[in-house]
Amino acid sequence: MDLLQPKAVIGTNAWGSALYEKAIRGSYVEESVIRDAMRVAKELDQPLYDLARDYGLGKAQKMIGEFGTRDIYVSHIK
Repeated sequence: MDLLQPKAVIGTNAWGSALYEKAIRGSYVEESVIRDAMRVAKELDQPLYDLARDYGLGKAQKMIGEFGTRDIYVSHIK
């Protein structure tokens, strides 16, 4: 994948808990849906994920680690 011209960037804001949805913002997405979406994204060669620090109060980063980081790219703001 050409990082200068990505096909798509997958946002992870909704990867928080149900409490995150109610207390802060965003929508809650079941982990099974996220796993399926990650699988399809990889199959379509679109493995670029936006992992801002506050997404899901850190849950997005944890989930990426659990799912595996091989052949994916992570975008974040310092």
